[in-house]
Amino acid sequence: MKLLKAQEGVAAALREYEALNGVEVVVEDQGDMAARLDASIARTGCCILVQTPGLRVTSAASKVMVGVATVVVQAMESIPTGRAKCGRTAQDMAEAAAWHLNMLQVEGVGVLVAKEISSKLLDERTLAYAVRLEVQTTLADPLDKGKEEAV
Repeated sequence: MKLLKAQEGVAAALREYEALNGVEVVVEDQGDMAARLDASIARTGCCILVQTPGLRVTSAASKVMVGVATVVVQAMESIPTGRAKCGRTAQDMAEAAAWHLNMLQVEGVGVLVAKEISSKLLDERTLAYAVRLEVQTTLADPLDKGKEEAV
């Protein structure tokens, strides 16, 4: 599916980005995500989560839906230990991710554009900065491979 290609493309780009070297990138749909996030944060003090993308449909007047897919990347740090173990803050990781992913061409999906960085306290020990990326794309019947093209 095209939305999962966007998620996979973002995760691969983050894993290859030297400025985030040593930061584990977790993909939302990989088994017990909560346990993986907890283990990663306990081990290194930080991690990055690439969430499953959503799609806002702007036109579905034909067999091909046109819309804007949203990919959210969350950079998380343990407040008590994150900076000592990880060597960077959640904000640093989010800004680096936004810079690196902005205008990234994901094959078969389109060009990602960074739209927003926001922060949120997940619990009394974990801070997250979310980077929201958007890409104009299309979705067609997954069984009809010839009709789906990037916008």
